[in-house]
Amino acid sequence: MALANEQAKEMGFSKLSLVAFEQNTGSVRLYERLGYRVVDSAPVVPHPMIHYSGNALLMTRLVN
Repeated sequence: MALANEQAKEMGFSKLSLVAFEQNTGSVRLYERLGYRVVDSAPVVPHPMIHYSGNALLMTRLVN
C-alpha cells in the first residue's frame, strides 16, 4: 500500500481507490485503518469465481 501511495504521488495523483467486498470485514477494517473511506457501493454480480455476495465497496483516500 505504501508503494501505491508513493507511485501515485510521483505521478501527480491526489487520490487512491480500491474495491473491497463488504462481506470481507477484515479487509474493510484494514483499509479504513489506512485512511480509506467508502464513497460508493454496488451489488456484487454473481459469478462462479467470486465467493462473496452483498455489495462491492468503492473506497478512496487522499495521497499523502
